[in-house]
Amino acid sequence: MPCMCDESLSDVTAAVTTECVTQIHPEDSFTRQGCDVYSTVPIAYTDAILGAKLDVQTLRGTTAIQVAPGTQHNTTLRLSQQGVQAWGSTSAMFGSHYVTLHVLIPLECTAEEQQLLERIQRTARTFSGTEPAPGGVAPDTNSSCAAAYVA
Repeated sequence: MPCMCDESLSDVTAAVTTECVTQIHPEDSFTRQGCDVYSTVPIAYTDAILGAKLDVQTLRGTTAIQVAPGTQHNTTLRLSQQGVQAWGSTSAMFGSHYVTLHVLIPLECTAEEQQLLERIQRTARTFSGTEPAPGGVAPDTNSSCAAAYVA
């Protein structure tokens, strides 16, 4: 059954329309298209690299999501059945909630963070995955990050 939660429900009475249409206010961090809901969640770069379990706000409250290791900026995750309920649905059909992850890069680092990042930079391979960074060494293949470097 197609989603019937669009704003163009001209043939439905006002009382039913009020119950069917979920209004998302501009101050909310959600947007919607039909029965699907969209939001953007900022995440720390360390959570994107290492993976993390995060709580995100949905229309029905807070839901835990799992961010996989190596998640890239602008990755979108789908939370099935977390959108708006389809009007006239007898089986409680709901749209999806799409969460776009925005990876935050710090503008400043502490001295300790700077040292740790420089150490990682010396040992990390380039994006091609074939060469260590200039002056760096290949990572230990027994490390937990080795899988990202193995072709």
